[in-house]
Amino acid sequence: MRLKRSVAAVVAVAASGLSSAMLGTGSADATSGCPTLYVVAIPGTWETGANRSPIANGPGMLAGVTDGLPHSTEVAYVDYPATAFPWEGDMYGSSKKQAVQNARALIGAMAQRCDTTRVALVGYSHDADAAGDVAAEIGTGTGVVDDIARHVGATSVVRTVASAGTVWAWLGGIDTGRLSSVESVIDSRSLWQVAIGSTGSGVDGFRTSHLDAVSTQRMMARQETSRAVASFGDVEGVLLLMASPDLADRFVASTLGPLDSGHPELRESLRVYLSELCNVANAADRLFTHRNTMLRRIRRVNELLPRPLEDNALNIGMALEIHHWRGGPGASAT
Repeated sequence: MRLKRSVAAVVAVAASGLSSAMLGTGSADATSGCPTLYVVAIPGTWETGANRSPIANGPGMLAGVTDGLPHSTEVAYVDYPATAFPWEGDMYGSSKKQAVQNARALIGAMAQRCDTTRVALVGYSHDADAAGDVAAEIGTGTGVVDDIARHVGATSVVRTVASAGTVWAWLGGIDTGRLSSVESVIDSRSLWQVAIGSTGSGVDGFRTSHLDAVSTQRMMARQETSRAVASFGDVEGVLLLMASPDLADRFVASTLGPLDSGHPELRESLRVYLSELCNVANAADRLFTHRNTMLRRIRRVNELLPRPLEDNALNIGMALEIHHWRGGPGASAT
């Protein structure tokens, strides 16, 4: 329900661009099928789409830019209704919007598949404008903040670009019940990771929420997590547990045993089972699986754990939460 008792309620959001996908200096592994450079080209008016000019051939004017690039470069041309006049059905604004959405999807898909590939954006005619919008969105986080603000019903938004690839935002008058589903509005191919602070009111709430969001953001970066969204409420305990990363790693390894480096499905099933207070039916529902499947997984988990679950549930639960937010080998984005 919408928060009514404190109209000044505010939550801070820290969004970080996965800048290595856009500006990375590493080189892609040729054996992985990933290009070293991915060029996203947005053709100009009447050069693509249903109303394409009958005399247009290939990518149009952009061919002068994209032809002759090295073999290690992959070029993708954005298909969209490249029109400008009212009688063509799609006027300039909606045409450009579609170009931006399609270009964003191409970039996101490449970033997810090849995270060391560099990306270049080029555009011609009115869709040099679209290319500029995509670049600005990636650099300032405008799109992702707006999506979140709409999702939580924010009545006011304050934002600032903190650094290259990082934007801070404060959302006021929000529906706090919708914070837990923010991930649903972040595209799985998004170039952004989002850290959400605690909620509060007044100047103190404003400041505390920001500090909590920044702490969450730093944890996500330090752990190299693949997860798109984390809230302070979800990771507050993990932040305490990971005050000493080396000790935390040793704790996870000794507590989970083989589950630390493998068996991601079993590990996630156990984490959900413990979060549901060991209720098999509820855990099965959350994982969209059968109750008997859950029972078999728990039995297998007990065979792999160094100590039985019933004797060490608290430590196992803490170790699983650390692992859940940690990137690297054995991590899962489930």
